[in-house]
Amino acid sequence: MKKIIIMLGIIAVSVSSCSDYIEEESRSYVPADATYKTASGFQLLVNTNYAWLKGIYGGNPWLFEAGTDMYAEGRGPEPAGLSQYTLLIPSSDNVADLYNPCYQLIQAVNKTIHFSTITEQTSILNAQVGEARFLRAQAYFLLVQTYGGVPVVNDYISTPILSFTRNSAEEVYTQIIGDLDFALANVGTAAYSSAGKVNKRAVNDLLAKVYLTRGYETFGKADDFTKAASYADAAIAGQTLAIAFDQLFKPGNDLNAETIFSVQYDKASTSTDPTKLGNNQFYYFSSYLGGAETGAPLRSYNL
Repeated sequence: MKKIIIMLGIIAVSVSSCSDYIEEESRSYVPADATYKTASGFQLLVNTNYAWLKGIYGGNPWLFEAGTDMYAEGRGPEPAGLSQYTLLIPSSDNVADLYNPCYQLIQAVNKTIHFSTITEQTSILNAQVGEARFLRAQAYFLLVQTYGGVPVVNDYISTPILSFTRNSAEEVYTQIIGDLDFALANVGTAAYSSAGKVNKRAVNDLLAKVYLTRGYETFGKADDFTKAASYADAAIAGQTLAIAFDQLFKPGNDLNAETIFSVQYDKASTSTDPTKLGNNQFYYFSSYLGGAETGAPLRSYNL
């Protein structure tokens, strides 16, 4: 009997120990939702929106220039569907290169807006949301110019959705202008070269482009061109062009006085995988200096 009692005691201790182990609380792990509800955590969330621009502007350039008379095919062939409009279907090479990363940015902004309603309320909260909505407008503007009408998705989605309703191009432009109007009313005025954030000048610049582009559509408004000129004047703000062209895009001079907004690639952010995280668009537009046929290795570099 005594042995049975001892065994039961050992089992009870073992079960208790297992229970304590299973319920162990890790104090070093903080859920993302809890982080974003703090002012510092929400700022990190806002910053991630800028990072998504690298996926839009850092990869293949075909949807920005193929099939136009502004560029000629070089040493490497362009995708036939986009450059020659032959067999151009949704599954053609590179057609989705812009579609997917734009919606990744849009969903990141939707997440930011969602948490802005439950995070710690600060004096800069509207400015932060304004920055994010500018970036969402930029994504929608690229989409509507490239694909026409696309789904307008402004909800934060945390579970898979397999299909969306396609909105008209006119509705997409309305969405873009709504985002930019909010951004213009709330973002700051600090120079982009020093603050590295969306400012009113950048918003005015994009609004000018949006109204100018919509003005040529069948659903354009009578005052679109007038508004485009007004916003362009606000973006220019009387500034003259004083930097020599050969210095304007020189490496190391990318944040010059004439830069309104740009996508930044610093070494630290690309060091873990520079061939994928860097910007490789530049080597499509430079002079071909020879490769294996000249005895030199054929190489490309990512900045």
